[in-house]
Amino acid sequence: MQEVRHQEITDTIQKVKLILQNLHLNTFHKYREAGKEIIASDYKKHKWNSQQRKEALKEWAISQQTFSIMVQLGELSDEEFTNTVSKFPSVHAWANQNKIPIIKPMPLGEFDIIYADPPWKYKIDFLTASPNNHYLVLGTQEICQLQIPTSENAVLFLWATNPLLEDALEVMKAWGFEYKTNVVWIKDKFGTGFYVRGQHELLLIGTKGDAHPPNESNRFSSVVNAEVKEHSEKPEEIYRLIEAMYPDKTYLELFARKQRPKWKSWGNEV
Repeated sequence: MQEVRHQEITDTIQKVKLILQNLHLNTFHKYREAGKEIIASDYKKHKWNSQQRKEALKEWAISQQTFSIMVQLGELSDEEFTNTVSKFPSVHAWANQNKIPIIKPMPLGEFDIIYADPPWKYKIDFLTASPNNHYLVLGTQEICQLQIPTSENAVLFLWATNPLLEDALEVMKAWGFEYKTNVVWIKDKFGTGFYVRGQHELLLIGTKGDAHPPNESNRFSSVVNAEVKEHSEKPEEIYRLIEAMYPDKTYLELFARKQRPKWKSWGNEV
């Protein structure tokens, strides 16, 4: 019986993988179709063990939160689903409205270097460019309340958006760091904005305890010129610069999108 059950789950994993191929992030219908397939496997009744779920997430290249979104959409009636699609511009806008949980345990240990790109929440849901429509977001106080596993003497590199600069400084203080300086990323093209069309972002640097500045030979320019890629994606060279500033340290990336050598990664998408 157990072998039959295992084969059913394996078949479901392959079916959902086919459904998710070439999936655009904001496609409600594909997520719902995948969710209904998962539910049809009696997921709610039996649940999948941790290994089966891990295998599924790896095959589908999605996060645990995306899995939850698919299941919840799959449970909606046709009428509820139609109403949802008419009200929200994207899956992530719907997930943010319904407060799909995105917090998971931090990595074990203490880290000397913290690099964070928080999913800041804006009050501009009506705009297509709003982060609320691209990924799951957190309010400033929710970010402040995160318990960051830092060493006694640590350095924080924190991305701040220009409209929420004060919020970023509040987060830095809440995490136990003192603001020191910043790096500016100059983009190769401008974006949106209410007063000016934004073409730069700030990477704030703060320290905790007795953390010292990097050796003079390891200090780089405060201006980084790099092209814009995916929505909210930051320049790859920032990792190399941080590692050069503070070599042979323990590194933790918060709200990461992928795993990296030398780094521990924490976030909704890894």
